[in-house]
Amino acid sequence: MRLGKLPVNILNRAVLRYTDFEHFAEDRGLGNLVTSMQEGTLGSAPAETDITGLITRAANSIAAKGAIPKGVELTLILPEEMDESDLKTVMEEAKKACDSFGIFLVMGQTNTSPIVSAPVGVVSMFGLKTKPIPGRSKVAPGQAIILTKWIGLEGTARLSKGFADKLLEKYPAYLVEEACGFDRYQSIVPEAATAVKSGATAMYDLSEGGILSSLWDMSETAGVGLTVDLKKIPIRQETVEVCEVCNANPYELRSGGSLLIIADDGEKMVEAMKKEGVNAAVIGFTTDSNDRIIMNEDEKRFLDRPGIDSVFGAHA
Repeated sequence: MRLGKLPVNILNRAVLRYTDFEHFAEDRGLGNLVTSMQEGTLGSAPAETDITGLITRAANSIAAKGAIPKGVELTLILPEEMDESDLKTVMEEAKKACDSFGIFLVMGQTNTSPIVSAPVGVVSMFGLKTKPIPGRSKVAPGQAIILTKWIGLEGTARLSKGFADKLLEKYPAYLVEEACGFDRYQSIVPEAATAVKSGATAMYDLSEGGILSSLWDMSETAGVGLTVDLKKIPIRQETVEVCEVCNANPYELRSGGSLLIIADDGEKMVEAMKKEGVNAAVIGFTTDSNDRIIMNEDEKRFLDRPGIDSVFGAHA
């Protein structure tokens, strides 16, 4: 299989068809419980992640389901040569990340394995719904597609850290430093809460594969078509510059920190976000066909099935 997350069609066929969390939760009186699991190799940029990134992704996934993150269980699989001081650093970072979200850190398991060359982290988070949102099954044709912040934030930060020397050969230090600092935009928890209060039908937290992958997954899951204006998709100039040097496609670059919202009134949602200091834009609309159309001025093209995230093939 390809690197990164499974395509949604394989995920549905080979994994999700065997799960039934919704009925499990109802049977146990846990109807407001929401869970998220994130895993990754903890290492250096650009392709790998850190424990803060995993916890943030899990919190974003919880928030995108209309819930508030409450607690996290952490499992670590460590290489034999890892020092105790390095383990302590990982745990300190995990505690700091949990504190920033106001959630509890519950230790899971910590094992050493001879077959791993870098530490592997698994984050299992749970949250509670406070106000139900209609959900992805209620997405209908004619609704607005809204995007918060800018695409490519997570990927830009990781590429900037991984290829800092090459970037500094072409760009001033302030631009590279700003791009490296895009980590500060990673959380979508506050804007997800605003979206819930402002009438969101459904929400999707952007992550691996970028905006194009998220649009494909949204369309596939909700069973609707879409028409999106490429020019209306917000993107920072730093992302454009970094992707040019690193040979990455910003529209296929991991975009943790952005939230895709489906709502009846797009302009009302944008206004609600701006009142909270969050950049947002209506980038398109859902349709009643199976077509996934991307418009770039007068050019019309159909969205292809997403490939792997651009961060994996980046090179400078």
